[in-house]
Amino acid sequence: MFELTPAAGGGWTEQVLHRFPDDNGTDGTAPVAGLIIDAAGNLYGTTSSGGTLFFRGTAFELTPAAGGVWTETVLHSFGNGTDASEPRAGLIFDAAGNLYGTTAVGGTGSNCIFGCGTVFELTPAAGGGWTEKVLYSFNANGTDGYSPEAGLIIDAAGNLYGTTYAGGTSSGCAPYGCGTVFELTPAAGGGWTETVLHNFGNGTDGSTPFAGLIFDAAGNLYGTTYYGGTGANEGGTVFEFTAAPKAGTTTTLSSSANPSTVGEPVTFTATVAPAGPPAPTGTVGFTANGTTITGCSAVPLSSSRTAACTTAALPAGTNAIVATYSGDANYSGSSGSLSQVVNPGASTTTVTSSQNPSTFGDPVTLTATVAPAGPPAPTGTVSFTSNGTPISGCTALPLSSSMATCMTSTLPIGEDAIVATYSGDSNYSGSRRHAVATG
Repeated sequence: MFELTPAAGGGWTEQVLHRFPDDNGTDGTAPVAGLIIDAAGNLYGTTSSGGTLFFRGTAFELTPAAGGVWTETVLHSFGNGTDASEPRAGLIFDAAGNLYGTTAVGGTGSNCIFGCGTVFELTPAAGGGWTEKVLYSFNANGTDGYSPEAGLIIDAAGNLYGTTYAGGTSSGCAPYGCGTVFELTPAAGGGWTETVLHNFGNGTDGSTPFAGLIFDAAGNLYGTTYYGGTGANEGGTVFEFTAAPKAGTTTTLSSSANPSTVGEPVTFTATVAPAGPPAPTGTVGFTANGTTITGCSAVPLSSSRTAACTTAALPAGTNAIVATYSGDANYSGSSGSLSQVVNPGASTTTVTSSQNPSTFGDPVTLTATVAPAGPPAPTGTVSFTSNGTPISGCTALPLSSSMATCMTSTLPIGEDAIVATYSGDSNYSGSRRHAVATG
């Protein structure tokens, strides 16, 4: 592993950062792919051989230390049982910091002596270390590709794309097949689904892709093949792969109660069409007045093409409800909307005394509590009267956590008719409560 640093006055200076040993039983050997770097300056890569398990390769990290020294850590030794084996390509990151890569052999695939290759994930474990998981094992079954030699790319939705230099449906490269372009899509609830996007080797098509893919801004894929094409001796091709346009969808939205009352649970149901086949999958997000409804940011679409969101937190007035379908590999996204009318709710006010009876001149705390508590929580003010006369300092007291308190030591001797009157707000009507305080 080396670094080239531009020297003052021109030229470059090389420094060897790490020397891989000759199969010492722990470290990797024979790296044949490039590196990636994280935001902290750590380097990540693979070796095609070495490690602790039968020379099956490793994934490693190089960390810079003080004084220009670098420390290597083997993140994973490949080749244990049905594990991935012999990575010949580099790694990529996803947005969460997980690593993904391919191996040319290994895995549980059929019709290959040492396995037909894999796509794997390395996840940082709590407390340190990394956990490896084989996401997909390729098969030499006449339809799937196998033996990927190149690395992966990832799109914004977390789908992985790559090539296999062998396999596929073409008979033009018998007996091994001419290779494929593939996509791996994360499935709801875990697991990954592979889709062969293209089988090479038909007619003047390219064949045997050893290199990986790149995206353009429109989402088209580009790559090269080692053989095929119309040139002399079929010297290879540069290809573009354009995804077929996704089918359009419509999303309709309905409400279980419209109009409703503040505090009343309302269920919004989004229905996505067409029915297929294939049936649309993906998620639906619900917003009210431009803000995501709690618990409804990504509701999975059911087998009946519906997603439901229930909320009791809508304010009084006309609420703009929008349901947005995410789309999937076959269908584009869409949205539907409705206006949900929410009428103000009734309120009740209770009033309690800190001491009843009390002694003339003693301070007494009167507490008014307004229900319901919400959401939305009631706002507004409470005013207190004694025998029909406002209590000094206790008019238009703002509610806090649905309560308002009044402290007084001026109540006259005898029974005092205490009334707490809630003003109401945009969501709740006003209310009042009578209590008797004995002084």
